[in-house]
Amino acid sequence: MKRIARELLKIAAMIVEYGKKGLNNSWQKPFPETTKCVHCGGEARIAFTSYEPQQDGDVLAELHNFNRDSEIDGLWLHDNSAFATYLCKECLEPTTLYNQG
Repeated sequence: MKRIARELLKIAAMIVEYGKKGLNNSWQKPFPETTKCVHCGGEARIAFTSYEPQQDGDVLAELHNFNRDSEIDGLWLHDNSAFATYLCKECLEPTTLYNQG
């Protein structure tokens, strides 16, 4: 548990940008300004992006490798990551898109 907590603190060092300013904070193509809400199907507008910069050793890859030998089930990203979180104009629920390097 101590190792998981230590690795999660590294993830907390992600760069966060609010609004359209962070749309290029992606490991692939830029994030769109809007996307379809996964809750109601309405239009969701960009709220913020979070981006894991290149680091010495990949944080999420280290977590993934740790997870293989643990009793915890689930899927993990295998590389540096970027997330864009949107808020729906209709229901205000969040939708998040992500990609990885």
